[in-house]
Order: sequence, then structure tokens, then C-alpha cells
Amino acid sequence: MNVSLTLVMISTLENFFNGNIIRVSGQTIEGFPYITYSKVSDENIDTHGIIFINNQFIKLSFEERSIIIIKTQDKKDDLALAVQYTQRAHSKQFIFIDVKVFEKEQNNYSNYNQNYGYLSNINITVTITNEENNEVFSSNGITNDKGLFETKYQIPDNSKRETLIIVINAENENSSSSKSLQAFTLGNIPTDGGP
Repeated sequence: MNVSLTLVMISTLENFFNGNIIRVSGQTIEGFPYITYSKVSDENIDTHGIIFINNQFIKLSFEERSIIIIKTQDKKDDLALAVQYTQRAHSKQFIFIDVKVFEKEQNNYSNYNQNYGYLSNINITVTITNEENNEVFSSNGITNDKGLFETKYQIPDNSKRETLIIVINAENENSSSSKSLQAFTLGNIPTDGGP
């Protein structure tokens, strides 16, 4: 009889012989009482036990599974991103994106022209999506010794008028900050001198 149960709700946990034998008893989520014994030797664990189901004791069988726990630490949002970029462009023109990264407490107003407090070797990712939320451009790199990262995206020929979303992410070991901007594609350049 194969039974799949979740052994939780421990009511007692005892160890014997300096922790080499561990007895656990309790109830499953489903309400069935159980007892397990685990013998620990040379980094091997041999576990067996019984559970009371349908007015009878049934042997428990254990499936070994590797569980990997990845501990993540939340990064601080303490980078100031100052950006100069092209807000409007026609087909076959470029949208230039220049990002400077500063320590936030050194540049509270994200002043692009500030000449101190900038951070080098910060990982930058720039992603541009269209109105259908499809990615049309992506670029990444690191800031230089002046805290600057530059990239550009060329609007395709015969592009339609639409709003693009530019997302800039900056990250190092301790910090992660982002900024979202809009740019507008204006279609082909008018031949009659109009907008």
C-alpha cells in the first residue's frame, strides 16, 4: 500500500545517544498519528517508522529527495540613476540613452551633470519594449570610471507611431535600483516639411 502523506505537526522530538538516534512523533495534516526513528551515522540517515491508518499500523517508506535552499538577501535601493536620452525619434533615427549612476545620498535629485559621487563598475541593463509589451531592444554593460553607461537604439524603417517603455536596471553586490522612462517613435520623417 503506497500512501503519500505530509509528516508535519510534530508533537514530540527526542534524541538519544548524542543525537545519533532521533525519534519524532506527531500527526499528519490529514490527522493520522505517526512515529519515526532516524539513525544518523557517517553522514547517512536511515529512517523508518509506522503510521496508524484505517485502524491498523502501516510501515512508512521514505523517498530521499535533495532539497536545495538558496538564501537570498534583499538588495538596497540606494543607487541614483541620472539619465539623458532622446525622447522623440523618427524611423531610422537613434534613441540615445546615457545613464550615470551615483550614490543616492550623494545625488538626491539625480542631477546628471553632478561631477562627484558617481559609481563605476555598476552592472547596467537597458530594455525597450513596445506598446504590445514586446522587447525591441536590450543592452547591458558596466559603468565607466565616471559612472557612465551609454547605448543607442535605432528606430526601424517605416516604424509606426507609438510609445516605447525604457527600463534601466543598475545593480552591484549590495544594491539594485531601476528607472522607467517613455520615448516616442514618430514614424517616417515627413517629406512635406510637416511634424
